Amino acid sequence: NLGTRNVGNATMNGIEIETQWLVTDATRLRVGAQYLDAIYDEFRYVTPLSSGPPLTGCAVSPGAGGFQVDCSGHRAPYAPEWTGNVAAEHTFQLRNEAQMVAGVRAHYQSETLTGLDFTPLEYQDGYVSLTASITYTTSRGKYYVTAFGNNLTDEAVVANSFQPPFGSFVVGTLRPPRLFGVRLGARF
Repeated sequence: NLGTRNVGNATMNGIEIETQWLVTDATRLRVGAQYLDAIYDEFRYVTPLSSGPPLTGCAVSPGAGGFQVDCSGHRAPYAPEWTGNVAAEHTFQLRNEAQMVAGVRAHYQSETLTGLDFTPLEYQDGYVSLTASITYTTSRGKYYVTAFGNNLTDEAVVANSFQPPFGSFVVGTLRPPRLFGVRLGARF
């Protein structure tokens, strides 16, 4: 039985700064940072007494209509406080106007709640992941081939999680592990 719970009131403030520099004619550097303050000012709901006390990280108290759950003051799910990205890209000009572009990117994300029950098992620790790629493009840009590597640090990152109503465990979905691949393409 999945229910809908409406948040009474929330305040979400943040700032994002992003910049890029053309360090040389062939090298570009990008840096970005985001800060997010996403707090539930008022988030209360009731669960039936017959289902027993809910497994939650929020305050729970028995009441006339059921268990009163108060998640006020908690950070919103899927809202990391800090996120940052640093990327560098260098273009090599080759013969016959062909080119090769090499790039690397680092992504940081602070601790994030990945579920809706606010239990300790639903939190993803802060992490850093790296990606890299190299692309060869023929003259006039008609054909290209890219070799890439995603999540080179092979971080196990939880994308989302939930607690089934019939157990005291958490089920989660992971983001993809380390992945290497090749892309081929043509532009017409």
